[in-house]
Amino acid sequence: MQYRGTSYTVVLLALVSWLGGCEREGLVEVEVPDDAFNFIQAEIFDLNCALPGCHATAVEPHQLNLSAGQAYGNLVGISARANPDLLRVDPGNPDDSFLIVKLEGGPADKFRGLRMPLGGQPLSDTQIQTIRDWIIDGAPRE
Repeated sequence: MQYRGTSYTVVLLALVSWLGGCEREGLVEVEVPDDAFNFIQAEIFDLNCALPGCHATAVEPHQLNLSAGQAYGNLVGISARANPDLLRVDPGNPDDSFLIVKLEGGPADKFRGLRMPLGGQPLSDTQIQTIRDWIIDGAPRE
């Protein structure tokens, strides 16, 4: 399936701007595009995570490479190195997915306490909800 980024990106950016500082409870549901993982890769991982010194190669923190072509296989169904009791992405279970724990931070992140992306702006509630919705949908590759 081919990535349909431009129009969805504009809608997402407008939604993020409009929502501004809203609390999670006040968010409208985000529609996960048919090619959700490609969208997440291009609009979230590539811009915020798969960067030099972060998760761009297999030798980066916890051997988690989130670059295009590598991220899916390094996330879905793989035990988290920092907490082997959790999967990095547990399809259908965002609250049991270490990726969500690290992106949301707070008291739920008892594993080193570092919210990702480390040293950068936290992902917006809309971005995290997009990832949550993808996981709820079973974390399909396309």
